[in-house]
Amino acid sequence: MNKAQIRQKFVELSGRYDLVTDYYGADYTDNGADLFLQAGQRELDRMFNTPKGVGRIWDTVASGTYYMKFQECRAIQRVWINNTEKRVELEKADYVDLKNEYNDLVASTTQNDPLWYAPAFIRAIDSTDMNATGTFFNYIVADSDSYNAIVFLPPPDEAFDVEVMGLFYSTWPSGESDTSYWMEIHPMVSIWAGLYMLEVSYRNTEGARDWMNAITLSVSGIDKDTIEEEMAQDTVLQMEG
Repeated sequence: MNKAQIRQKFVELSGRYDLVTDYYGADYTDNGADLFLQAGQRELDRMFNTPKGVGRIWDTVASGTYYMKFQECRAIQRVWINNTEKRVELEKADYVDLKNEYNDLVASTTQNDPLWYAPAFIRAIDSTDMNATGTFFNYIVADSDSYNAIVFLPPPDEAFDVEVMGLFYSTWPSGESDTSYWMEIHPMVSIWAGLYMLEVSYRNTEGARDWMNAITLSVSGIDKDTIEEEMAQDTVLQMEG
């Protein structure tokens, strides 16, 4: 089902026709319904381990650039870099350890192939004096609330492609005829998740519990399938090792 169809069924089951416009004309344009549906989809992403939970994102960074920012990431799992000749997986480091290890000025640090990465703390309360006495390896992002980021050091001595693998939120469809993993593969669960969030907004504990029970019963099988697939992969790696 696409977004428009999911929204229509959501308002029909909830009786909240005020959350769409012109339902008499079968238009069903969003008038608040998507707030609950999108919140429900994110709740599903956080609750259940699905085959589409893992995502990957790439960016090309220039020589000397030691950071990368991105959105919609729930958890960073692995990072690779590659140039035109080779690809290398970076080793995860503690952010504080990395900051203490590379404690010289940026201009005084020898550029080389990056070896380590760390999830970055990019929120600054007041960065006015951040580089007042010298430019060190400090990376912040303005309006950082919707971003995740990594830093990787030493700073690269050439342009690299950076690949981040991790858990990402399911894409929220932009167009009315677009869809998402939950809408396409598990449409009723997608609708139920929106109804759950609606009941939570009412502070209706019993109603919310009923929807959550239906969701959990339906999706538990997906969780088990994903775990079985991961266990099979681990077995292959152990045999090859």
